[in-house]
This record gives sequence, structure tokens and C-alpha cells, in this order.
Amino acid sequence: MAARRLVNSLPRRKKYLILTAAVFAANLFLDRFTKYLAVRLLTGRGVIRLLGDSVLLYLTGNTGAFLSLGASWSPPVKYLVLLYLPLAVCAAALFHLIFFENRMGRIVIMASIAGGGVSNLLDRLFNNFEVIDFLNFGIGPLRTGVLNVADLSVTFGAIILCIGELAASRKKTAPAPALHDAAPRGTLAAMGTCIFCEIAAGRVPATKIFEDDEILAFHDTSPQAPVHVLVIPRAHRRNIFELDPAGDDGIAGRLLLRAAELARAQGCAEKGARFVINAGDDGGQTVDHLHIHVLGGRPLGWPPG
Repeated sequence: MAARRLVNSLPRRKKYLILTAAVFAANLFLDRFTKYLAVRLLTGRGVIRLLGDSVLLYLTGNTGAFLSLGASWSPPVKYLVLLYLPLAVCAAALFHLIFFENRMGRIVIMASIAGGGVSNLLDRLFNNFEVIDFLNFGIGPLRTGVLNVADLSVTFGAIILCIGELAASRKKTAPAPALHDAAPRGTLAAMGTCIFCEIAAGRVPATKIFEDDEILAFHDTSPQAPVHVLVIPRAHRRNIFELDPAGDDGIAGRLLLRAAELARAQGCAEKGARFVINAGDDGGQTVDHLHIHVLGGRPLGWPPG
């Protein structure tokens, strides 16, 4: 059942799949092509010095990891640590990108890391476990190890990913205001600032469970049920009455479909869930940005209030 749902989600993830495939293939191709050129042009030659010795080109093989770490290990250990485990990590990253990741920047970073990683693993598989290296950077005695384009993809991608995750974790530690409509209007609303627009822009923290270019979903900080998720459009619409039938029918449908998919992912499909859209003062709306409440995990009475 879970596998079928994942497969059925692929048509809706077309743009993410295309981006993942394009970035992965670009990094893989660039590394394979530069290694091909290195073997053709640098074999039998000495060191080629560029930019005042800041860049050195010379061909070498590495049977270990970064800075030849593990080159002297026994074959079983090397295959486990330097081939099978990295292959599993790359496969897990691609699985996540194909079925779950919706942030474009993160897709680019993770696909770059996976593309570079797989390219080096191809060297290990088909080149007697020897990775082709040919680049060395530095100034004077301060120099990198000898590396390749795949190493650059993996290293810089990992650094950027770690910085992004650290920044996101710091945002999550900041106290978030209550978001549900049962609460009184907050200071942001009183100042004329839309709190949901602030969340969508990343200026107010929230526990996000989905986001793409049009839609954002996050847990309510004062939940009224075991499952209480808010689904909003990134573009500001005060409420459902402000939707334009001529231009907003697409986003309205996608909001509902996404709300249903998130309820299913939260385990509410079997016993049911409630989807609520409050509009205006009499409707109980206190956050003036269109949003859908997804509530589930317990029996919900009727009328609601």
C-alpha cells in the first residue's frame, strides 16, 4: 500500500524529478568528462601549473578516500566502507529526492552530492578500485589534496547543506506564536503584518511538513487534535472569498489535494479527518490568510461550534 502511494505520487512530482535528474546527470557527466580529458591529456606528463601555481594539474590514482584515507585497509573493509556504504547513502539520498523532497535548493545540493558520489563509485567499480584525481589547489605550502570534480561537488554540496540545516535548526529553536483560529489575534496581525506570509518567507519559524513553490504546510503550535496541520498558499489571499474563479481555480484544487495527501500521510485516511476553512469574523477566522485546517487522530463532534 505504501509503495503504491509513492508510485502514484510520481506524476505530481514531475518538476522535482526533472530537476533531480538534470542536476544528478550534470554532475555525473562533468566528472566523467573531465576525468576522460585528464587521462587523455595528462598521462605521461609532469605537473602543469596554472594561475601562478594556484592550480596544479597532474594525474594520479587514489585507492582510498579523501587524502588517501583507507588506502592501506584490507579489501573487505575497503569494499564495505568505501563502496557499499557510500552507495547505500547515495541510493537513500536519491530515493528521498524522488519521492519526498520539495525544496528546489535542497534538491540541487543533494543531487549534486549524489552525482559526484556515484561518479567516484564508478571509478572504484570499473577502475580496479582506483579513483582518478588530477586537481590540486593552494597557495604556497597551503594546498589541498589531489582531487577531482566529483570531490568538489560532494565537498561544497555537503558544506552548503550543513550550513542550511544549521540555520534551519536555529530558526526552529525560536518560540513560535500560536497559529490556530481559536486564539485571539496576535500582535503581528494588529500591526498589519500577515503571520502566514512571514512563515512562508522564512522570517517566522514553523514546523514545516511540506513546501513547494505554491503551497506550505506546517503543524499548528496549539493543536486542537492529535493531528492538526495548516495548509496555506504562499501567495496572499485573505480568505476563500478573495479567490478569483478565473485564475485561482488551480491553486484551490491543489490546496485541497495537498491537504488530503497530508492527512493520509499523518495516518488519518482509515478513520477519517476534518478539513476546515474559516472565512471572515462570523466564520471564526482570525489569521487573515487563506488556510485549511487538517484535523484528525480523534473523533470530532458536530456541530463544531
